[in-house]
Amino acid sequence: MKKLVHFLCAVLMLVLFTNCTKEDVKVSILGTWKLTTWTIDVPLDLNNDTITSTNLLDEVSCANNETLVFETNGIMSSNNSFSPKIEIVLLNNTIDTYVFDVECLEGIIGFATTYTQTSDDVIVFNDKEALVGGNQLICVYEDAIKIYSENMSNILETKDLKLVYTRQ
Repeated sequence: MKKLVHFLCAVLMLVLFTNCTKEDVKVSILGTWKLTTWTIDVPLDLNNDTITSTNLLDEVSCANNETLVFETNGIMSSNNSFSPKIEIVLLNNTIDTYVFDVECLEGIIGFATTYTQTSDDVIVFNDKEALVGGNQLICVYEDAIKIYSENMSNILETKDLKLVYTRQ
């Protein structure tokens, strides 16, 4: 009987220890995160320097000071959102020759919203899920980049826009 009681106590301790360990593994989102990449899956040369990149931050001269700040009270805020206007046109009769129009939208665009951490590595804000892993927070906006026909009358295709923020 004594062995059974010791065995049950050991099992109970193991269950309690396992549950506590699982809670401790939850990724902390608190703090400041800086926008470090703004990518699509097509390498482009928006700045005409003959170097293509999938990271549009490398291709535009617009100032990028965007940060997200996650607070303990469940509020996420940004005082300087990065949102240039980029129009991409595929030249007629080509499959990979593009013309671009980039407009830096001046001024400070800020917002605040609530956020929730739905699992160890998923954060939801503005009805959008973001994945957290290590020092990166990743948001994917499906079909956010439009590629137009040469006369701008048709959207030929769309591309997902992936934003990566790095913990500061």
